[in-house]
Amino acid sequence: MREDLGYKPPDVACFLCRFPISFHVTGFVPFAFISSVPWDRFWSDTCHSSFIMPLLSAYGLQALTLFVALSVSSPLSAYSKRQDLTLDRCANPDLPSDNRCWKLAEVRNYLINQTTGWIKTTPICDDPTRCCGPAEEWSTCFLRLALGRPGQNCTTVESGSCTVIGGLDPNLHPSIVPQVRYTVQGIYGVNEFYTIYFQGLRSASAQVSQSINGVASLLKNVEPQQLAQNLDRITQLYASAINRALKLLMGDAESFVQLADTEYSHKNAWLEPERPSDVAKTLAPAIRTYLISESMKQTNWYAVALGKSAKPAPSNDPIYWSPSTGRQYRLAQSGKATADPTTLIRDLPAYADLPQLFDGGFNCTAEGRADDELSVILNFDGTPGLSCASALPVNTPPGTSL
Repeated sequence: MREDLGYKPPDVACFLCRFPISFHVTGFVPFAFISSVPWDRFWSDTCHSSFIMPLLSAYGLQALTLFVALSVSSPLSAYSKRQDLTLDRCANPDLPSDNRCWKLAEVRNYLINQTTGWIKTTPICDDPTRCCGPAEEWSTCFLRLALGRPGQNCTTVESGSCTVIGGLDPNLHPSIVPQVRYTVQGIYGVNEFYTIYFQGLRSASAQVSQSINGVASLLKNVEPQQLAQNLDRITQLYASAINRALKLLMGDAESFVQLADTEYSHKNAWLEPERPSDVAKTLAPAIRTYLISESMKQTNWYAVALGKSAKPAPSNDPIYWSPSTGRQYRLAQSGKATADPTTLIRDLPAYADLPQLFDGGFNCTAEGRADDELSVILNFDGTPGLSCASALPVNTPPGTSL
């Protein structure tokens, strides 16, 4: 049996007990939900090593509450109602995955226990058979040691080198096979989720591009070429956020565990986009609305917050009432008028999500971020956070009750 991964002889670092580990962490932890958790004692006292705690940072995503589901049509989403769950069943690759195995096998402790965890006991050296490389992401190292072969890298979407081929290294010590199995599945699942999300973004951008001429006609005095350029930039912002989020999880074991620890506790299939088209259905309206808000700002449109109301008041004025917040907004344009505001209010719903447009603009203005670049925030289920995803300026007269 391989001692560097799973078997734990005296004075030999544990962890995959076959990979002694003193993990080199190079990630960031921008998760708002991360909190201190009492670390349970792992099954070995003899594993020890130093550990470099990851640097806490927003990593450019601001309030990233990225808590996305790990699996997308993957074995991770399978849940068995069997009551006779055992570690042997969790280790058996011929049986469906069971979310309860994550807790039963104490994978959290196995990976990040402060004294005996994999990240604490796997050495950093140039020997690829038992160490993590000095600049190697934890997930890449883990896959190499768990599979017994190099070549798997899941740190980027559509990498072409994150494919489930073959099984775990047959020389792993049996005692750590359940932990290794569910960690490997988690790594593949996270990459699969973001790859599908990335493909959905591409599809959403293509859908929005088909409506550019209609948006230009709606707003008047807006060049389709400028809209296309803005769309490319907005799409790139989303793409960068997706790649950074994936790299975060693949580079920081603690962030990965916090995500997996929570998601594996679900008794049902996790929230997940099953196909890129599912993602596109959510992203396309969000991207198109932000695109419209930018174009409205560039052509001197703005809104005035008028206060809250339980229901829309009858009016022939260009007023929008938000069912989400109860706020009312008057739409106006400074300088030379390019379109009739009442007509615009009437026609905008065909292209934009109006609560995102107006309430999002209100929030961004109130937070002093109306002039900032779009901040892409991904919610726990992978959907975009839209509380401040509008460039439309919103003025609030003094004394207005909101």
